[in-house]
Amino acid sequence: MFSVVQAIYWKFGPYGTLPTGCLGLEQAITALVSCYTATEMATLLPKFLSLKTPEQLETVNQALQKEIQERQRAEVELRNLNDGLETLVQERTAELKKVLNENMPSLGSFSACERP
Repeated sequence: MFSVVQAIYWKFGPYGTLPTGCLGLEQAITALVSCYTATEMATLLPKFLSLKTPEQLETVNQALQKEIQERQRAEVELRNLNDGLETLVQERTAELKKVLNENMPSLGSFSACERP
């Protein structure tokens, strides 16, 4: 973006004669930009100060790693329990079909009870 100060600098050069009052205008613009920068820094400073140190980050990282391992162990345990229950359901279903077929032969086979 082409600012007023750049336009003046381009027209008169670093060693040229500046128009009267231009130096004050340049200083005023510099002061405004400095004030804006100071207010932005004042809002960012608490954020910078709240950043964690490497030691704190390492502690948090270790805690997260521990939690991940616990969740993975729980996931494996749940998967094993689910597989065991699935096997138990299949065994009970087979027993039920056998008992029904033996006790009620007139109704026919209970193969329709099978899961797809």
